[in-house]
Amino acid sequence: MDHERLKKIRDSLKAFSRERSLLNMTRDELAHIPKGVLICCTPNEIAHVRNKLTTGTFEGGR
Repeated sequence: MDHERLKKIRDSLKAFSRERSLLNMTRDELAHIPKGVLICCTPNEIAHVRNKLTTGTFEGGR
């Protein structure tokens, strides 16, 4: 495999692990993320975070 292909695979794995950890965070954890940090997120992540913060629903059952 060439270097460029390996880099793409590694980047997609990083993005996947970042998305998984964001999706598993509680509402309180999400509320403490500084605003500028979410700039690099995907639209799916941002929608999930916004929904969790506005509705107050998360895996903790609140």
